[in-house]
Amino acid sequence: MPSVGTAAYAASKAAVVALSEALSAELAHTDPHIGMTLLNPAPVRTSLGENARQRPGHTVDSPSTKDFLPPLGALDPSDVADMVTEALRQGRKYVFTHPEAWPTISSAHQQLHRAPQDEARVSSDRGGAAGTQ
Repeated sequence: MPSVGTAAYAASKAAVVALSEALSAELAHTDPHIGMTLLNPAPVRTSLGENARQRPGHTVDSPSTKDFLPPLGALDPSDVADMVTEALRQGRKYVFTHPEAWPTISSAHQQLHRAPQDEARVSSDRGGAAGTQ
C-alpha cells in the first residue's frame, strides 16, 4: 500500500508482481507442471526497516520505515511462512498476509477498471476520440 515516502519501495513491489505474473504465464506455456505463488506481505517483524536506515544517504534525522507503515499489525515471520506453505499446497497464485488491507487494494483495482470508461466519457465530452487533442 503506497504512501508518502515509499515511491521506490512501491515501484519495486509493482515490478516484482509484473515480473512474477509474466514468468507465471511463460511457465504455464513452457513448463505447466511448475507453478508460482506470489507473496504480497504487509508488515512482517523483520529487520528490514532497521537495515534500510543503514543505506548511504540516511541520517539520524531520516524518516524511519515505521513512519510509512500502514496501521496494520506486523506478523511473525513464522506465521507468514505457514501462510506461504498452505498457499503452495493449495496451488494458490497469491498470498496476502493482511486481509484487512484488501479494501484499499480493491479500491485501487476498481479505479483501474473504471479508467477506460472514464477516459471514453471525457473524450466524448471533448467531442473526440480518446487520446486525441
